[in-house]
Amino acid sequence: MRRFGAVVAVVAAVAVLSGCTGGLPSGVDGDLTNGWPAMPAPKVAVPTVGVCYDKAATNGVWCGDFVTQDCLRPHAVETVFVGNFTGPDADRSNPPSIGGQARAAAYAQCRKGAVDYLGDDYHLGMLRLTLVMSSPAAWAGGARWYRCDITRFTDALADTVDLGGGSVKDGPRGAHTMALTCYNDTAQDNQSVQEHAITCDQPHNAELAGLFTAPDISWPSDEKAREDLAFKGCEPVVAGYLGFAGGHDNSTYLGYAISFFDEGQWTLGDRTIRCSVIGLKNDSPNNVRFTGSVKGLRDRKPQGWM
Repeated sequence: MRRFGAVVAVVAAVAVLSGCTGGLPSGVDGDLTNGWPAMPAPKVAVPTVGVCYDKAATNGVWCGDFVTQDCLRPHAVETVFVGNFTGPDADRSNPPSIGGQARAAAYAQCRKGAVDYLGDDYHLGMLRLTLVMSSPAAWAGGARWYRCDITRFTDALADTVDLGGGSVKDGPRGAHTMALTCYNDTAQDNQSVQEHAITCDQPHNAELAGLFTAPDISWPSDEKAREDLAFKGCEPVVAGYLGFAGGHDNSTYLGYAISFFDEGQWTLGDRTIRCSVIGLKNDSPNNVRFTGSVKGLRDRKPQGWM
């Protein structure tokens, strides 16, 4: 076993007209408002599924109007689900707080909606799912919506946003290319510093094996405890992918790598990480390359091993 590691404000200005001399003309009663229709009640803008934006919300809060972008043009995020807070959660004087159950429940709906929109779990692609709340000012104006945005990345570490055009709808499904399969992992001090996706027929050193979801426990404050939890959870995922029984990776050539838990996601109920098979020489993947998938390979040498 080797491991690697917008309130709408309506202001009515009342004009008062006064004559210098004389009375009112015939037929005029002096009341400027009784013949006017009532102004419509202000409406709070609500986002729409399938709409793209040229910028992402700041810290998960949307402050401003909905300036959209054609999804075929470069954009930053795409809305894949829109929900509403109801019941006691909607009766709050302020939006649900960070770390609260209401946001976690909303994010659970985000994940379900994202699966329907994408066709699969967003973790299986170079994607991030973000819960976006209305601003406190919009909440005070009656907004009770939340929206769920997907951001695409050009790398598996989610460091560089992919601003290319095209919708993510059905992106990871079937033969579409948004699913992460094989990639090249460059490491430093046993930590990934670059992960570039590549097709499996090209030389690579890593392949996504599956996902691990940690149990519903409090955030482990100790970093080593989090790493141990991740490695313990990912080894059987990788072992099963390689075809080993018993949950242990016994390959001479291939170890396993993890992505790391994120505290913010954890508090939203998202405790899922990616588990990958990775080629190792002297506990480093940097000088390893092979071709083709390693699924079911067990302890055999990968094709094109170098």
